[in-house]
Order: sequence, then structure tokens, then C-alpha cells
Amino acid sequence: MSHLSVGLILEKIASKDKDFRYMATSDLQSELENPNFKTDLQTESRLCRVVLQQMEDSSSDISSIAVKCLSLLVHRVSVDNTEDVLRSLCASLLSPKKKEQERDIAGIGLKAAISEIHGGKLAARTAKIVIPEMIRGINTNTKKDNKEASFDLCNECLGILHEVIRKFGSALSEDTSRNVADTAEAVLECLLPLMDEPRAGIRKRVIHCIASLSTHLNNALLGKVCNEIFEPLSNASVTTDASQAYLHLLGAVSRSVGYRFGCYLPKAIPLIMKHCDSAGEEDCEVRENCLQALESFVECCPQDTRHFLDPILDLCLRYLSYDPNYDMDLDNTEDEDEDMDDDDNISEEEYSDDEDMSWKVRRAAAKCLSAVIASYHDLLEDIYPKASAQLVSRFREREETVKTDVFSSFVELLKATRSKSAGFDVPESSHAVSLLRKDVPVIMKAASRQLKEKSVKTKVGVFAMLRELLTVLNDAAEAHIPDLMPGILSSLQDKGNNSGLKIEGLMFLNAAMARSSAQTFRPHIPVLAPPVLSAVNERYYKVTSEALRVCEEMARVIYPGEEPLSPELQGITSSLYEAVLVRLTAQDQDQEVKERAISCMAVTVALLGNYLNAQQEQVLNVLLERLRNEITRLTAVKAFSTITSSPLRLDLSPVLSPAVAELTSFLRKANRLLRQASLETLIAMVKSQSEALGAAELDALVVEAANLVTDEDLHLAAQSLRLCCTLLAAQPPSAQAIGDKVLPKAMTLVQSQLLQGVGLEALQQFFAAVAASGAPGGSFENLLQSLLSYGAAAHTPKAAQSSIAKCIAALCHSAGTEHVNSTVSSLLAKLKAPDNAQQQRLDLLVIGEIGRRENLALFDSVKSTINMALESPLDEIKSAGSMALGGVAVGSLETFLPFLLEQIGTQSESSKHQYMLLKSLNEVIASVTKGTASGGARLEQAQQEHILQLLLKNCESEEECRNVVAECAGSLALLNPSFVIPQLQSLVESESSAMRWLVVTALRYAITEKPSEADKALAISLPPALMCIADADRHVRRAAVLTLSSVSHNKPSLIRDNLPDLLPALYGQTVVREDLIRIVDLGPFKHKIDDGLELRKAAFECMDMVMDQCASYVDYAVFVQHLESGLKDHYDVKMPCHSMLAKLAQRSPHTVLAHIEGIVPLLEKTLTAKLKSDAVKQEVDRNDDMLRSCLRAVDAVARIPSVDSNSSFSNFMKNVVQAGPMAAKYQAVKEERQEAEVTAVRDRAAH
Repeated sequence: MSHLSVGLILEKIASKDKDFRYMATSDLQSELENPNFKTDLQTESRLCRVVLQQMEDSSSDISSIAVKCLSLLVHRVSVDNTEDVLRSLCASLLSPKKKEQERDIAGIGLKAAISEIHGGKLAARTAKIVIPEMIRGINTNTKKDNKEASFDLCNECLGILHEVIRKFGSALSEDTSRNVADTAEAVLECLLPLMDEPRAGIRKRVIHCIASLSTHLNNALLGKVCNEIFEPLSNASVTTDASQAYLHLLGAVSRSVGYRFGCYLPKAIPLIMKHCDSAGEEDCEVRENCLQALESFVECCPQDTRHFLDPILDLCLRYLSYDPNYDMDLDNTEDEDEDMDDDDNISEEEYSDDEDMSWKVRRAAAKCLSAVIASYHDLLEDIYPKASAQLVSRFREREETVKTDVFSSFVELLKATRSKSAGFDVPESSHAVSLLRKDVPVIMKAASRQLKEKSVKTKVGVFAMLRELLTVLNDAAEAHIPDLMPGILSSLQDKGNNSGLKIEGLMFLNAAMARSSAQTFRPHIPVLAPPVLSAVNERYYKVTSEALRVCEEMARVIYPGEEPLSPELQGITSSLYEAVLVRLTAQDQDQEVKERAISCMAVTVALLGNYLNAQQEQVLNVLLERLRNEITRLTAVKAFSTITSSPLRLDLSPVLSPAVAELTSFLRKANRLLRQASLETLIAMVKSQSEALGAAELDALVVEAANLVTDEDLHLAAQSLRLCCTLLAAQPPSAQAIGDKVLPKAMTLVQSQLLQGVGLEALQQFFAAVAASGAPGGSFENLLQSLLSYGAAAHTPKAAQSSIAKCIAALCHSAGTEHVNSTVSSLLAKLKAPDNAQQQRLDLLVIGEIGRRENLALFDSVKSTINMALESPLDEIKSAGSMALGGVAVGSLETFLPFLLEQIGTQSESSKHQYMLLKSLNEVIASVTKGTASGGARLEQAQQEHILQLLLKNCESEEECRNVVAECAGSLALLNPSFVIPQLQSLVESESSAMRWLVVTALRYAITEKPSEADKALAISLPPALMCIADADRHVRRAAVLTLSSVSHNKPSLIRDNLPDLLPALYGQTVVREDLIRIVDLGPFKHKIDDGLELRKAAFECMDMVMDQCASYVDYAVFVQHLESGLKDHYDVKMPCHSMLAKLAQRSPHTVLAHIEGIVPLLEKTLTAKLKSDAVKQEVDRNDDMLRSCLRAVDAVARIPSVDSNSSFSNFMKNVVQAGPMAAKYQAVKEERQEAEVTAVRDRAAH
């Protein structure tokens, strides 16, 4: 913009013609909107003066445009000119000489300018300019002796002051100068006296200002504010209006300062209780403010409020039913006859009273109760019995807004119950869940009554509550469907434009059907079907989608099994088919509806297809079209899988060939989910429709399946091999193609060291199936020789040898006894004079794997051969011999177990030999425990006693032996817990540290993820064993910590009640102990070795596990203190501590806020630490990992709502995290977290 054009515009603005001024001001606005606008300082000053003049123009249109110009001008002129504009606006606003209209426009302009200032130096200068002026304006217009005082101007000044403090109040906390502290104090001195102002509007604005300011006050000034509040509330003669105002301010301040208010609670809560109880019947707003303040305390300072929880809970429950103007005793009506429902269902209008404000008290009580439930999950066992019945009784609340909050509170109670039950192996073990089950009849009765109400919000709230109830108790609704049915039908048949109600009703109906037996809903299908099928044709896609989900469940309910379907249900089946077909064939509809229609139709055809014979071909053709559509093909693949797996064995021949061709082509796609679904569908099709498949289709299918038999994706490889096995069984002619295409790929795969799990299992089945099929090159002899040659090759990895041995054993086992005997004889003969170590190791592994499946007792040379291997100088041969001995012993306990035990007893002097024998024994015990030993063999009691004594005898052996001994003892404990575990417990106080270590570690191995017979014995033995966390020996302490971590992960219910005793001992292991640090002199330099590092690392990892599994039993205030010590420890300790801090920020943000002052310096030290100049790549990579870990924790803390109010954290973020190269790393961490959140949402939606 040139200076000439500016001058022309400014000349026109000075015109006396209003139209000229309007056009010129509009032109100026357009120029200012140009991002390339530039001018000199002199022109800037002139522009500012002109815009300010235009704001006072007599034309309101011109002044409005001038205000917009002012907003733009703030970003276009220098800071000094902006300050001059702010001063001029303040002067105009407060000038008594100005007209009211001019003051109003000045106020509007000042607000517009402030809204456009966002930070930097200008923010602090704005606060310093505007705040004193607004204080002056407030003081001037609130003086009692000022006859010209303006209430409106005072309100305007308060509004602007609130906006400035809200936006720029951080300048008051960042700047530690005396002038800034004086400014904050001056604001308080101006505002606090106004709390006694009789005009409610001014009091309300004052409260907002003080609450915003309190966030930025130092502790001294915050204390002053709190004392100014407490003083009038402590005065017995305080008026109702004053107490109401100060209670409102108390809640507002506590919400603003968050955890910092905790130290004032001992004085605040008794005052609130006193005012709440002493308020008159008409003082409802006083009680409302009291309850809102308590809600704020619970949410912002839960740890400090915990000490006052009982009186707060009692107060909430008492005022939840506070209704002095409603005389009917609602609680007693629950037991009245059902015929009285119409009388009970009294309309709100009959009892309405415009002056009745008691509903505000009840609403505040419900919200406070909800906060209590959400904040104290660990106290649910105490809260539930008190709150549940009271909340259910208030379902009949006559005020709709209150009723909504009551439902929300009860939903919060259900969520807490579900969260609590998640920590139990059996949910019913939770006391709260058992109480909830007893309450279900009362809840359902109350819910069914509320569903008869006319209010849409009430019905929506009831359905949301019932769905949450079903997530806690799956079968809660099953016995009460007849009572709920009228309400469900009325919601589905609602003729108003209430799509939200229909969606909620359909979602509940779907959840209830999915969790109930078919017999429960089948009698109601005739009345349910019409409204549900009508909803399928709704225009709003969400309603249609949910209706289709219900139709899918309806098909499952209608499915009669082997019984014939009644004529009525046959008619409903036809209607269901027609309604879904309309949606299935429609093109112009939402993607979600398309997918739901495909899925629903698939289930309908799969379960009820025999009643839709004439329509089957039409449906299959439509599904084939959807299979060819890229958008819907994945859903269509799953649909064909559903239909193909139908118990009705439907005929798919009309579309089978093109469908198989499409599915085969999908195996080449990059979409992994599509390939997985296609393989599963093809397996199902080959099983049920193989006779209709042509040779060309089968050949193409085999070619594509062969391409997936690689170690790049073992899950897909396993599916492809299963498909080939299915083809061999269903279509023997396919053996030729499989032998040519798939068998070579399988032979390559078996040599991969990545092969394991489902891939290895599928490969074993495949080789057995190929040998049985007679495929070319797939005879038993050929396969055996190929596998043996591959296994003996010099380049074959050890892991691959183990896989090959398993495949050979599976091949021999499926071929029969004759082939087993010949193979074993051949291998034993070769082992007498082995060619090389690779061949010898393979032969031993094969004998072990065959012996696991077959009894080799008849082969006399097995023992001597294995003994020779165990005495080999090569460790790999010893290891193979150990595995072979364990395998043959599993297959023949009566022959080889005595031999094994004898060897253990006589080889105690050789630790290496003993280690191998113990590994064999562990294999035997584990197999017997799992029931996989040949013929289901069991260990006799005498054998178990003998084994236990042998194990205990070896507790003092070398470390590697002791680990195996502990594992054996753990497996033996699972086999016979009533005998072994008490024996171990009796040794927990042994004088031998090695014995104590063995006991604790053995118990760790006895802990399994699934319920076992050992759980009862472990519940008794674990607590005393875990107290070894405080043992004198650090190795025993670490073993106890690892055991506590294991039981917390797998069976938290076993030790939950003992955590108050165990956690202090665990926390004690997080401390750096100087007596465990030793200095090693290496000549030129000295090296410090910390023997306690591994123990501390294990302790912090255990803390993480306890926090995950037993969160409600952890006192986070103590927890975080020890977490702080880990944040300044070694790299290996910091990493888990960062993860714990991130979790803690989500689960207990108030705890993090309460300790933020100590946490911030530790995080800052980690982020600003410098690597040595000669650091190697490994050190650089480790440091980068630690920085990312730390930034993830920072990101989690930064998302705590009120963390910005802490100046230390704000400065840390501004100066360290968001500055320099760290900013890019922090942004990358945030993007990574956001991407993970999006993925999680998609996964949940897909599920």
C-alpha cells in the first residue's frame, strides 16, 4: 500500500459527507485486511488517530467499520502506537465528558483490540495499561458519594478487566517485579470490597474477575483472598445474599487454582457444611453454591478432600431428594400395585411452581455425587451401598434437568463398578457387583416406569443407563424384557423428529439381544419387527445403521435350529429380507449403512436361507457385486464367509466360480486384513462347496496361496497352509498343483529361523497332509529325506533345526508306527558314529520330538545315546541331548523318568551336566502339568516327593541351575499345589538365602494367567513370601519384586488385600543405596558399578504393573514421591518412570499437579542434559530414546486441564520444550500420540 493511497483515503475520511466517510472507512478496512499492508511510523500514528476519531462518528455504520479497522490495526502498527490506542480508548471509556454512546463504542473498541492481542511483550504492556485504568473506573463508579456513578460503566470495566486478566494474567505470575505484585494486590483491593455490593450483576462479574486472577496469584495473595472469603462466612450475622456470593466465589476460586486450594479445605469445608445446613427453606441458591463448591473440591483436590468424604457424601445424598414443595413420599410408592402407575406418573405441570428453586439444589447434589463416584473408585465398596438405592429412588425426579443428572450419576456409579470388577478374575467377586446384581430388579422396575414418560430426554437417559448396566452384568436385562418392552416399542414408534431417541432405543435393543438367549426375545419378535423394519427405511443414516444391527440380532433370535419355524415368524423373515434388500441394493447411501446391510443380509441368509429359497440367488448376485466394489469388498468377503459357514449348507453354485476368482485375486492385494479375510472365506468355501469348484479355479488358488507361504507374514502363511490342507482333504486332485507350487515354498519356510507359533503348527499339519495325499514328490520317504538334509546343512540355523525336528516328528507320527520305528532306528544308528555336530544335533532333536509323541521304551540304545550326547564337549550337543531326554521321558514316563532322576542324583558335581538334566526334568514336569504327556501319564505322589527333594537339594548350585530348579519347582507346584506349595512356604524363612530365593522364584513360576487349582494355595503362601522384598539379601529382594510384578499382572486378586503391607517394602527398593555401589580400579581410570540398579529397575517396573492392575489400592500421593526419585535415576530407571508419569497424568492428574514443582526440574534436567563429545552411536541412540520417552511424559502432563496455571511448568514448556531443536521432537511426539488415538478410535469403531 503506497503512502499516496493512504493519504487519499484519509482525506476522504475527513469529508463532511457521511457517504464519503463511509466509503473511505470501508476502503481503509480493505487495505488493512491485505496481508502485505505496510506503512511508516508517521502514517501509522495518523491512521490510529483517524480510526479512533471514526469510532466516535455520529453514524453507527461508520463507527462499526472503524471498530473492525481497529481490530486489524493492532497487528499492523508498532507496539508504541498500539499502546497509545489502548490509552486513548481507556480515556474515552472513563471520561465523564463523553456521551454514553461514545463510551459504549470505546468499550467495544477496547474489547476488540484486546481480543486481537495474543502474547509477547504487547500482552504484558496491555495488562499494565488497561488494568490500572479499569480499577480507576470501577472505584469511581462504585463510590457511594458519587452521584454520577454509572452501574453500566462499572459493569463494562469489570468485563474488560476480566478479559485482560483471563488473557494476560500470566504476565502477573511470570514477572516477579514489585510493580506487578502491587498491580495484583491493587486489583484485589478494588474487587474484594465489591463482594458486599447489593447489585447481583456486579457481584457476579467481580467473582469472575477474582477467580481468573487467583490462578496467577502467589501463595501469599491467594491466602489473602481465601481469608477474605472465610471471614464473612464465619460471621454468624452474614446476610443470605452475602453468604451466597462468598460461597459462589469460594467454588470459583477453588476451580481456578485447582490443587493449590487443598491446604484451605480444613477451614472451607466446615463453613460450607454449616451454611448448607443452616440455610432457610427458601435459600436454595445458598445450598446450590455450597454443593457446587464441594463438587469443585472433589474434582480439583481429591486427595485433600478424601478426609472429608463421609460428610460430603452424606450431604449429597440428603439433598439429592430435597424437595420441600413436594409432599408425596416417592420412596414408598415403589411397593404400590402396578395399577397405580397412571396415578404415579403425575405430570410436571400439576406440581410446577415458577418460584420453586429446590431443583437447583437437587441438581447440584447429583453433580457433586457424580464427582465423588468418579474421583474415588477405590472407595466404591463404601460408596455403592449408600448411593445406589438413593439414586434409583430419584429416577422419578419431577424436574427433567435434574433427572438427567441423576441418570448421569448412576451411569458413573456403573462405570466405577465395571472398573472395579475388572481387577477380579471373576467379576462377581467384587462386592459392588454382587450388590448391583441384587439391585437389578429394582433398577429395571424403575427404568420401565421411566420409559413410559413422555419426555424424550428421560427415555434417552434411561437407555444410556441400561446399556451401561449391560456392560457390567451381561444378563441384567434378560429376566425383565417383558417389563421394558412397552418403553422400547414407544421409543421406536415415536412419531416426532427424535432420531436421538430411536438411536438410543435401537442401541439398547441390540445390546440386550446380543447378551440374552434367543428364547428371551423370540416371543416379542412379532411386535418388535414392524418398528425396527420401519427404522431401516429412515432417512437419517445413524438410525438406519443401528436398525440394521438390530435386524442382524433378530435373525439370530428367529433362527430355530433344528425346529421348524412358525408361519408368523416365516412372514417376519420375508419382511426382514425385503427391508434389508432395499438397503443392500441402494447405491446413494452412507458407507456405514452399506456395510451394515451387507453384514445383516449375510447373517439372515446364513441362518434363515432355507425359508428364502427363491430369493437366495438374487442376494448372492448382489453380494458378488459388492465383492467387486473396492469400497465394500472387505465387508462382502466376511459376508461370504458367514454364508459359507452356515449350518444350513446353502448352495452357492450360482456365484461360486466368480466369487472364488475374486477372492483369489484379493490374495495379491496389499491390504493385509483383506487377504486374511479372503483366506478364511476360501477355506470355508473349499470345506463346504468343493465339489462345485473347477480345476482351473483350484490351480489359480493354489498358485496365489503358494506366494503367501513365506516368513514375511507367518499368520498369512499359516492360513495359506491351512487352505492347502483343506484342499488336499476336500479335493484330492489338487495334490498335483500343491506338490508343484506349495511344497517347495514350504521347504524354504521350514528353514527360516523366524518360524514359530501358528506358522510352525500349520507347517507340521501340511507335511502330514501332503504325505497322506500321495502328491508328487510328497511321499513320506521324500519328505523325510528332504527335511533331514535341510536340517543337517551347515547353513541351517539352530532355531530352524528345532522347527525341522518338529515337522519330522509330526510326519512320522501321522505315517504310523512302522515309519516311526524305522526312522528312530536309522537315527540311533547314525548317532553311534555321527558325521558332524550339525547332523548329530538334528538327530537328537528329532528323537526327542518323536519321543514326545510316541513311546520309545522298546529302543534300548536311547539311554546310552542320550548319555553320550550329554557328555559331549560341545554345548550345542549337550543342549540337544537334554531336549531329547526330556522328550522321550514325556512319551514314556515309566521307562525314562527313573533314569533321569537317577542321573540328577549322581551328577551333582558337574554343574553343566546337572543343568542339562534339570532342563529335561522341567520339560517332563511341564508336560505332565499341561496334560500333554503320552497317554495322559501322571506322576505318582512318591515321585513328586522324590523330585521335590532333588530340587531342594540343588538350591545351592550355580545360578543357571538354580533358575531351572525354581522353574521345575513352580511347575511341580502347579501339578500338586496342595503338597508342594505348603512345603515351599515352610522354607520361606530358611537361613539359606539361596533357599529363600528358590521359594520366591518357584512361586513366581507357579503363577499362571488363567485360573488354576494352585490359586487357593498361592493366596495363602504368597503374602509371607512376598515380604522377602525386605530381605537382607538383594538377590532375594529382586526375586520377590519380580514375583510381585508377575502376580500383579496375572492374578492381582491374590495379593490385592496385602498391598498396604507390600507397597511400603516395594517403595523401599527404589532408593539408591550407597552400600551397593562399588568402585572397580581399572588402572588408568576407575569404574563405578551399581549392584542395586537391576533391583531398582525391577521395583519401578513392578510399581508400573501395580498401578495398571490395582490402581484403586494405590495411594498416589505416596506413589508419586518415589516416582520422583526414579526420574533422576539411571537411564534404565528413567524410562519406566516416564511411562508411569504419563499414565499418572491421565489417571490422577491432581496428584501430578500437587507435585509439579518437584517434577518439572527433573524433566528439565533430562531434556537439557548434554552428551559427551566422544559419545558412540549406541549412546546417542539411547539418549534419543530417553528424550522421546521424557517428551511423551511431558505431553501427558501438558494435557492436564489446569496445569497452565503453574508458572514453573509454563516457563519449562516455553523455554525448554517448545524452544530450539526440542520443539521439533516434541511436535513429533504429539503427532505420534494423535495418530495412535485416531487409530484406536478406528479400531473401536471397527470392533
